[in-house]
Amino acid sequence: MRYLVGNLNAVIYVSYVLTDRLALAGSLLEPTKDTLDGEPMLLPVPDDAPGEIPRIALTSKDGRFKCNVTKDYIELVYIGETPTKELEELREQWLRMLGELANVMKRKLNCTIYRLGHVARLIVSDNKAIEVVKERYIKSGALETPRSLELHVLDRMSWDGLALNRWYRISAHPKGKADGEGKEISVIFDINTVAEKKYDFGAESLVAFYDRACRYTINSSEGLL
Repeated sequence: MRYLVGNLNAVIYVSYVLTDRLALAGSLLEPTKDTLDGEPMLLPVPDDAPGEIPRIALTSKDGRFKCNVTKDYIELVYIGETPTKELEELREQWLRMLGELANVMKRKLNCTIYRLGHVARLIVSDNKAIEVVKERYIKSGALETPRSLELHVLDRMSWDGLALNRWYRISAHPKGKADGEGKEISVIFDINTVAEKKYDFGAESLVAFYDRACRYTINSSEGLL
């Protein structure tokens, strides 16, 4: 099966003082301008607005890459609106962009990067999507004719002293409203450092985390279906 990337998100939680939004946008664009080449947006959000609301939005002209800056985190997003690429095909560019952003955060903004999140939504197109998931995970004789299936699994693990949450979300459902439009399986890997522990990531350790998360996603997806 081919697992194609529907969405890829890196959420980087930071502790910093956001004052000059224009200067911050310029600093983030300087190393990433070849990819985030769209028109930057400084959003008219008051300083006392909730921390998760974006203050700055950077994007690529083709809409595939986005970078959202809030008071609480900086988020890099890849959107495969019509998925065509596997995660391994994107991994090198993805890690390079994350490293460039992390260098700006640490060297220019003097941020503390205390928590990281990785979310990958992989898509498998298969007209027997529901049957594939049912045969793999549901006891024989149960749920004879489901129209969709969703499975969620949460557990804890650790990587080199980092305490992590690991979510698997597997769903099989029709692509469109009509039964004849085909079906797909969505597999979401959500790996994040736990909220109750704060770390201090440097640029290198941040890239190492996302590299490991990407590799883990690629390797683990092979045995899910």
